[in-house]
Amino acid sequence: MNLPDSALRQILLDLLFLALAGTLAFWFRSWLREQKRELDRRLTLLEGQHRSLHNLAQRLSDLCRTLEQPPASGPAPPRVPGSTAYPKAAGTVPAPRPAETGPRLAGAPGEGRPARASGAAQRRPEGFPDPGGEAYRRAGEMLEQGLSTAEISRRVGLRMSEVNALKRMREAGRR
Repeated sequence: MNLPDSALRQILLDLLFLALAGTLAFWFRSWLREQKRELDRRLTLLEGQHRSLHNLAQRLSDLCRTLEQPPASGPAPPRVPGSTAYPKAAGTVPAPRPAETGPRLAGAPGEGRPARASGAAQRRPEGFPDPGGEAYRRAGEMLEQGLSTAEISRRVGLRMSEVNALKRMREAGRR
């Protein structure tokens, strides 16, 4: 079987094209595998970050719930320095009933407002500074000096949340 040169060239050209197409298909398949591995790796990292964000959101939610509850009548639970775990509130103080609020002062007809308590009834639990007291004034002065909230909290004896709230109120008042 003697093939003319043009037929032989055509067969070789077809084989070369098929080899090139096969090589491209093999390369594309390898490239897709590598992309899939990279996406799987990124998805694994993203899932880990999602879990840590979920845990952080849960801790913040627990902290908010703890901060919203009135303090128990007993001493505050001890804090471990550097700890990220927040204690759960042992119990809650029920809201006083209308009969327990003490004498009422006359206000609008049919309404009354509670009289201001004096003496022992007005005292805050131990560990809580007086809201109009010296600690808040000193904290405000220290904020004006530019000290960090952590340093102010340590020096004055206020909680970090109180110092942060005071800082936000002062910044909002400047606007």
